[in-house]
Amino acid sequence: MSPAEEQFSLTFKRFLKSWTVINSFRQVAHAGLPLAEKMTALMYSQFVERVTANPEYDRIFIKKQKFLDDGGAKWLLEGMTKQAIVNARASVDAASLIFAHSILDDSAWSYCEVTALAQPEDWEPYIENKKVEFKLVKERKYEDLLKEAVEKRLKQLRNESLLEKADMLHKVCKPPANFAPLNNYAYDRDRLEILDEARHRVVHGDSLGETLPNIESDLEYIGKTVNYFMGLVNERYGIQIDPLILISPREPFKNS
Repeated sequence: MSPAEEQFSLTFKRFLKSWTVINSFRQVAHAGLPLAEKMTALMYSQFVERVTANPEYDRIFIKKQKFLDDGGAKWLLEGMTKQAIVNARASVDAASLIFAHSILDDSAWSYCEVTALAQPEDWEPYIENKKVEFKLVKERKYEDLLKEAVEKRLKQLRNESLLEKADMLHKVCKPPANFAPLNNYAYDRDRLEILDEARHRVVHGDSLGETLPNIESDLEYIGKTVNYFMGLVNERYGIQIDPLILISPREPFKNS
């Protein structure tokens, strides 16, 4: 098995494992929410009882008794419970988006690495401006210098954005027009950019806690995009998955 074939199979295996984790996380979270709502209501009911019964709070709340006479305790309990569940759902969705984005980013870079292992010459146009000392050209083989240059470019690409990784994969693979290896899927760079920005707002902005109304379709699209990236490499290089790697309990040992 070639290094490219091994990396191709390991990347797909890693995706399957990680995607199963996301699905399990969401399934368990959603299954537990009904019970969580009951337990949360009980917890907040104890808090509301303390607030309404303790005269110390008379000095904090304006017209506390009128608030209670108008059903304020019930309103407060229902509001706190509802908001807690809304926050929990939003947190599950936000975490799912972050996890899925990480998987997509890793897959995009890993499939770029596969292309470099399969045919490093395809990376020449994207490293041709790199300066090489004349002494090195004289003393070493071109293939070795090319390999080092490609490895350096891959290392840089690792820290670049998801979109830059996806763009590079398309440049190297050069898919035919209207390339569509998956049913009911079309690669959309603009949508990928929107998802990238949504993930950024959750991690670095103030959107944590906000609902993600399209999370199910977004996760489906991300999963299909990972497989689309795999299809790009398969189409260009004919590399296939080794099923023995998929069923192996661990990744092959590699010397550091």
